Amino acid sequence: FLRRTLRLSTPSLRLLTYKAIVLPTLDHAAIIWDPSTKLSINKLDRVQKEAARYIYNTFGRTSTTDLLARADLKSFSLRNWHSQLKVFYQLINGHYRMDVAHLINLSSTYATRRRHALTITPFLSHNNCFKYSFFCER
Repeated sequence: FLRRTLRLSTPSLRLLTYKAIVLPTLDHAAIIWDPSTKLSINKLDRVQKEAARYIYNTFGRTSTTDLLARADLKSFSLRNWHSQLKVFYQLINGHYRMDVAHLINLSSTYATRRRHALTITPFLSHNNCFKYSFFCER
């Protein structure tokens, strides 16, 4: 749909449309569903590389890394990592109206020279359904 609609538009309009429509769709719920396999991450990055080629209308042998840098598009992994840190900070500091005691395991010991009062003990998981969550140690 977007390719057909924006066929004659400028690269700046295509980039704006991509950032407004496609990126939020790719990043939606990626904070919780963190793709853990290289295959899943590569598929999501491939969508972004194809979009960069479409935005600048260069389908030849042009480097997609240069196109992504020109469009100021970060990789999916980096965007997801920043989003996870943001949500984790908000959870710890009470920005959400929810009890996070069962999600975050704060250290029960007092503050010392080596650690502060908000030291978090990661959950240990041996199955893949919870292992790659940002609440567990990686």
